[in-house]
Amino acid sequence: MKTHDRAPALPRPGGLTTAMPAHGLDKIKFATDAPTWRRALALYESGKITNFKSDKVGYSATVHGGHQYHVFVSAHRYDEGSCNCYLGQNDTL
Repeated sequence: MKTHDRAPALPRPGGLTTAMPAHGLDKIKFATDAPTWRRALALYESGKITNFKSDKVGYSATVHGGHQYHVFVSAHRYDEGSCNCYLGQNDTL
């Protein structure tokens, strides 16, 4: 499993970073509500996503929001994952 101190850079027009899921950020963005997406983006941009890891199965990270959360997203399906945050508790992720 690869480990990164911070989450990888967001993809730029014309190409994706190698650690980004094949399903891309647009599918994730439009699969969730706007307030959740904005909060996630703000957490990412403020450096609050750490311990990013990737392997053939998926992607995991620690998110430092109101509390410290552990998040996993499948590499194969953007709508499959787990989190000990409110999204995971409400079966949203």
